[in-house]
Amino acid sequence: MASARARKVWAGGQASHLGGPSRDGRFLTIVDAATGDLAVREIAGGEVRRLTGSAPHPGEFAYFSVVSRDSRWIAYAWFNQQKFYDLRVIGADGRDQRTLQHNEERRFVQPCAWSPDGKQILTLFFRNDNISQITLVSAADGAVKVLQSLDWVYPNKMDLSPDGKWVVYDDLLREGESARGLFLLAADGSRKMALKPQVNDVFPLFTPDGGGIVFLSTRAGTTDLWLRPVNGGDPELLEKDLGRALPLGFTGAGDYYYALRSGDPLVWIAALDGAPTGAVAVGEGKEAPAWSPDGKRLAFLTRAGNENFGQESVVIAIYDIQARKLETLAPKLASLDHLRWSPDGKRFLAGGSDRHGERGLYVIDARTAAVKPVALTPAGTYRGFEGVWIREGEAVCFIQPEEGTLRMGPLEGETRVIYRGPAKAKLHDLAVSADGRMAAFAVQSEGAEAVLALPLDGGEPRQAANVRGGAINGLEWGRDGQWLLASTPGDPPGLWRIALDGTGPRKLDWNLQQQGAVRLDGPGRRIAYTAGKTQTEIRVIERLVHAAHHQR
Repeated sequence: MASARARKVWAGGQASHLGGPSRDGRFLTIVDAATGDLAVREIAGGEVRRLTGSAPHPGEFAYFSVVSRDSRWIAYAWFNQQKFYDLRVIGADGRDQRTLQHNEERRFVQPCAWSPDGKQILTLFFRNDNISQITLVSAADGAVKVLQSLDWVYPNKMDLSPDGKWVVYDDLLREGESARGLFLLAADGSRKMALKPQVNDVFPLFTPDGGGIVFLSTRAGTTDLWLRPVNGGDPELLEKDLGRALPLGFTGAGDYYYALRSGDPLVWIAALDGAPTGAVAVGEGKEAPAWSPDGKRLAFLTRAGNENFGQESVVIAIYDIQARKLETLAPKLASLDHLRWSPDGKRFLAGGSDRHGERGLYVIDARTAAVKPVALTPAGTYRGFEGVWIREGEAVCFIQPEEGTLRMGPLEGETRVIYRGPAKAKLHDLAVSADGRMAAFAVQSEGAEAVLALPLDGGEPRQAANVRGGAINGLEWGRDGQWLLASTPGDPPGLWRIALDGTGPRKLDWNLQQQGAVRLDGPGRRIAYTAGKTQTEIRVIERLVHAAHHQR
């Protein structure tokens, strides 16, 4: 549901929620969906103007951005060719671009607010050791003052008071739970206080006059918009049931801009009799699902807790097909991806990152959620390793992305390289045949993608398909080991049958709208996949704060 007072500003596939409004109300900062450039979109007429000039180098793009209080400057994050984020500043007219922070130890940056005098930028850093830091960065020379370190957790939103004296942010209330509360932190880092009562409050923003903090909360059962007076008093309900909102910021006149999401990818199960039939949705999911060995259950990753701008908290959902019952499992990891069910049905293999600065491959107990690492590396990103079970669950095969290698070995002990890709190649979408004898994976190199099949007991890889100028985003073996099912992105996505006898790929007319790989059950009679898209639109509640003051 959306607020009755809210007005739609922008909708469609290009709508960007990574920026915010200028204080003078003239424009929104956005990421140009076509080029990855930082851009501004005029609020009145919808004209888009790119600020970072020409199209960036391949793989580079803008991310979060925030406008100074005088509407003249924009601080923004820029993903560079070295695969970490810079903190940069540019004029709203596209001139005088400069880099304030270029530090691979601080792999992620999020500029959140400017100080009133324009001399400092409230910035969130996320370091390689999974420590997040609330900082003030000099807009002149990039000098960093750390105010607070938050271990592996980072705020969904933080803001700087109009007088520059206080930072407000949200943080987890208790480890292992998704509920958050609001905190005030002195801008010199000297003291911190919790704003009570703490129920589940997120996305705080100071009102333009500094007299209150506007935030979202589920304390009344729906996601509502509240106002908390800074000088005391009970929180006041402003808007009921705002929906899946992501606050972007205020204009100086008190107009409250936010992104509203709708739709979510769903996990589907369909019978396979030549072509899929009778598809049934079983829950909201991310990435490819995983069948249990007996085919009676399906596991997939699903969002837990609040909506978020970037990395979201996920848990493992386990769906009992006969009982039509869904349960969740919450391992103590900072992130999860690439889920696989073990041959004995008692464990999961998953990529991810922990809360102590490492990422890699983990074994997760399917009953207790206990976590045991298999292969780790210092966390340069929250994404883990892609892995598959081999040798009846006694060993694993996985991609080591920093090395560009495929490795295999026991659950405990040394692993060895069985394939090394070309320089700067990216290996992805690993799959293992039903008999455990063959691995298939995609190799992205120099504008092309090759699908390789590799015997796991020794031997040279052979090329099953070559996709010039294209992409693969999912592979699955046919149950007889003679063909592969390959997914390709696009609108609509493609699905191909790749025979290993040299006859080449054949496009299937299945129209699943799948996102990523399609998974076959043990006998190959059913498929499971994720399909659907999240839609975003930008909305505004005009004079929100003025209306609230008037009502009081």
